[in-house]
Amino acid sequence: GARRPAATAAEPYPSLSASQPGRLVARVWLGADRQTDGARWSDEVVIEPSGVTGDVSAVFLDGYTWVAYPTAAGVALRRLMFGDDGAVSASQQFVVQGTEGATPALASCGRRLTLLLWRNPAASLVIQELMVAASGLRALAPVTLEADSSGPAGIVEGPVTANGPSILVAWTLCRRGTEGAELYVDR
Repeated sequence: GARRPAATAAEPYPSLSASQPGRLVARVWLGADRQTDGARWSDEVVIEPSGVTGDVSAVFLDGYTWVAYPTAAGVALRRLMFGDDGAVSASQQFVVQGTEGATPALASCGRRLTLLLWRNPAASLVIQELMVAASGLRALAPVTLEADSSGPAGIVEGPVTANGPSILVAWTLCRRGTEGAELYVDR
């Protein structure tokens, strides 16, 4: 495929938003050596042709890459499959009910997918777990955290404890003026 222009944060307006939705595409690096094959990419494959309103978040779980991204209908997820030849295919879209207006961050926790949802600085962060089965995804009851953030927060799988798998959450506190707090959540 063709080289893409360098990404820049210098643009005065976001490239994706509710008023300016876009699409989601995937490419696979086909090289064997970064020095000699640096620009050897597959052609783009359209994962979501339109309606993506913000940044994508991705995680690898049980042999698949999962992506979560905001749409007007709520946070959507798809499972991506990559072939050795650069072929990319995607599962049907699964939209998590009640997530309209949320910015997702995606992590795995044990054998589940875990979304951290941010809406705005005045709203509490929400954790939404999803069970992964051969028949598809099933959303569990959301959990509202006693934390708000001035911007989208991050999530990553934490250590396995005596209580089982855990997640780590990082956010910027709004009301206390402290930046870079962490929250440790056991399931």
